[in-house]
Amino acid sequence: MILKVDDRRRIYIPKSVKLESDEVILIPMGSSYLLIPVPKKVVEIDIDTDRKSLKKIAEYKARIDALQRLRRRELRGADRE
Repeated sequence: MILKVDDRRRIYIPKSVKLESDEVILIPMGSSYLLIPVPKKVVEIDIDTDRKSLKKIAEYKARIDALQRLRRRELRGADRE
């Protein structure tokens, strides 16, 4: 899907894309970006790890997951050629 960027650097996500959130996390992935919806309802948990470490772990795991998905898509695309 190709989206237009306006002169204020905004993109508009079509209504056909199911996005049940008012906010997203934007993660740079080389020449691409990954958008992760932030849940509207926050679930609180009690853990012993600080927020900064949790953020690093989450971003690392999101990158790994996104790269794995990209590789699978590339492999599927190679099968079609």
